[in-house]
Amino acid sequence: MQLRIHDVEVITRHVEIPERCPGCTAQIGAAIELNLRDGAMYGMLLPEPDEPVDAALLEFTPEPSAPCPDAGTYFVTGYRCRACNHTLAQGNFRESEDW
Repeated sequence: MQLRIHDVEVITRHVEIPERCPGCTAQIGAAIELNLRDGAMYGMLLPEPDEPVDAALLEFTPEPSAPCPDAGTYFVTGYRCRACNHTLAQGNFRESEDW
């Protein structure tokens, strides 16, 4: 049986933003944060539908209960203006499947 995992490389950097949103000229303040979290969760490993059981790719199905005690890590990938949704800052996020 197989599990799918992701190799993630994170580079933290600081970026300059203007004092007012370039999209609507609102004073920078209220914003939407885009992020990735790796908090642990309880769940079940089950074969994906329509896969042969002996060679199945397993899928993790989270349980509706609370996350595990391990709080995990939190990565900010960007910010948008809450007034007009204009991108104020955005990190590079690329997903590729190499298997």
